[in-house]
Amino acid sequence: SLRAQTDKHLYSREMKDVLDSCPNLSLREAMVVDLKLGPNDEIEGVVTHFGITLLAKAVVVTTGTFMNGRIWVGKQSAPAGRAGEAPSVGL
Repeated sequence: SLRAQTDKHLYSREMKDVLDSCPNLSLREAMVVDLKLGPNDEIEGVVTHFGITLLAKAVVVTTGTFMNGRIWVGKQSAPAGRAGEAPSVGL
């Protein structure tokens, strides 16, 4: 369906404010490369690209928009995201 995102930045700020005001919710943004699993394969946290382990009772992992992203220039290809960003890889 057709849509317009004329309020994209306003919506992002508003939703960030909503999430920031939720009790018992901590937001962290990082490139996750592994999941920390418990003895029954339950998720206990995540491991970031920099080797930092973040423990949590629950996690939400999103791939972003560049899961295994690649760019092509002529016949050359390279891993990449948008506008110089890194691709989402690791999990």
